[in-house]
Amino acid sequence: MRPSSNRSGARTDDRTLVKSVRVTFGIALSFVVLLLAVTLGASWPANILSSTAGLDGAKGAIQAALPQGWAFFTRSPEDPSLVPYVTGSDGTWNRADTLPQGSVTNLFGLSRNQRAQGTELALIVSRVPKLTACDDYLSECLAMPVAHSYSFANPTSSQFFCGPLRVVLQTPVKWSFRNETPEEVRAEQFVDIDISCGKAP
Repeated sequence: MRPSSNRSGARTDDRTLVKSVRVTFGIALSFVVLLLAVTLGASWPANILSSTAGLDGAKGAIQAALPQGWAFFTRSPEDPSLVPYVTGSDGTWNRADTLPQGSVTNLFGLSRNQRAQGTELALIVSRVPKLTACDDYLSECLAMPVAHSYSFANPTSSQFFCGPLRVVLQTPVKWSFRNETPEEVRAEQFVDIDISCGKAP
């Protein structure tokens, strides 16, 4: 009977050890998840899902102790962005790029073909000496007549943008004012460009 008792005792010890390891792992995992959630929440600005009222002191302490720098990985949706538009056969303006990233044409974010479009557009616009001011809603700026059009050769190898475009520097209306404005986007500046495409440089 002794060997049987020894085996039974060993199995009990093994089960106890496994249970102890599982509990320790669960506690450690919970701590890591909680730590990430706290630091992520402290790095986010005020938005529609959370308010930072009365928490500035706590946020500052957390950011000082555990700086994450999440802005390195993301871009604020409230920042101004260059958006190209082209006129359709019916005279309406349509976006000339394939953004946003989560659209159906981009397979809800799985496709990466459009990643170079922002760089290509920025290279083209960097050649423009001056943009036309337009501090108004997007539709008003798109309705303005062409005062001057710049002609450039597309300097990139991808050459996604070709022909006449109106590039608008636009900013989305802040979420808190979404119900008080007639449009969701305001335009700051725009420029008309005629882009020629051919042999890649």
